[in-house]
Amino acid sequence: MLVGIDGFEAVCRAAAREFATATPIGNFDITTYAIEAPPNPVLLDRSNDARLLAVGTRGAFRHGLLGSVSTAVALHAHCPLMVTP
Repeated sequence: MLVGIDGFEAVCRAAAREFATATPIGNFDITTYAIEAPPNPVLLDRSNDARLLAVGTRGAFRHGLLGSVSTAVALHAHCPLMVTP
């Protein structure tokens, strides 16, 4: 499914709402961003101020356990990282 940047942001917000309602952790804030830029520097920059960074994998089982972006972020993030398929 191809969506524009506005559609992608809407998908991110819907996924964040679903996660927040399905997770019995308590109150927490989820912030989503849809940015047209190379992912690694943007995610690493966001990790400076984040308490948790969540990224997904795309084609993880074709290229190994993690994709190139999730691997780079896992190695260099400044906060805990959650990688989801």
